[in-house]
Amino acid sequence: MFFHCMVAALFMASAAIDVRLTDIDGRLSDVTWEAFTPEGLLVSRDGDQESISLDQVLSVERIDPPATTTPPMRVELLDGTRVVVTAVTLESSMLEVTPRSQNPLRFPLRQVRSIRFRPPMAAIDPQWLGMSDRPRTADTLVIRRGNDSLDEVQGIVESIDRTRVSFRLDGDSVAAPIERLEGVLFADPATAASSGQIVIDDIHGSRWQAISLGSVATSELELHLAGGVKHLLPLDQVSRIELAGSLLYLADQSPASSDFVPYVSIL
Repeated sequence: MFFHCMVAALFMASAAIDVRLTDIDGRLSDVTWEAFTPEGLLVSRDGDQESISLDQVLSVERIDPPATTTPPMRVELLDGTRVVVTAVTLESSMLEVTPRSQNPLRFPLRQVRSIRFRPPMAAIDPQWLGMSDRPRTADTLVIRRGNDSLDEVQGIVESIDRTRVSFRLDGDSVAAPIERLEGVLFADPATAASSGQIVIDDIHGSRWQAISLGSVATSELELHLAGGVKHLLPLDQVSRIELAGSLLYLADQSPASSDFVPYVSIL
């Protein structure tokens, strides 16, 4: 109930908006989202108002969201969160990132999978994905060569500022200019991370895997992320919400009854 109330509060401060609603049976409908009530979503369809219970909703997506320019850098967390950012710094095992038009936030380095300093590129993407998918026992510095190829060097990332990555290689500290790098891949953790039940896409291209939603101001949504990290996302920057908690998988449910009928062979 608390989760549903928080989702309902998401659009309370906004005027009516046109959305594409998907229910738990997979049916799509374009409606105008007008208000929220204790009974569910108050929408209008073909001039008629109706209330839809929130536990029957799988996703809500804006129709024709505002166009934006995606920042070049991307930070990926172990839980699947992907944040497009305008700036990133690393100091004392804490990574600070600045999403566009949002407040900076800090992640413990143990939650970070990779940082890509450059935007996607067709000639480079397969190489980057191939490197990032391989198991790693050490941090990896990924270098962009002039012929659109990538090289990798293993070591320990010590710090990152706006222009360089401090990297320990064979006992020596090396300052690598970010302009010559594709990115950084961090060593695999001892334990795997789990993804959040609530997926929020923003208009800049970030995908947030939230464990839960917190108290909401009139213009911001509080995302509770892995590791106790909290982030305030402006409501007017939300593009889509997927309510993974609305789905019940048959394999996860206890049977209403169970009967065993032995097989009898008749010769």
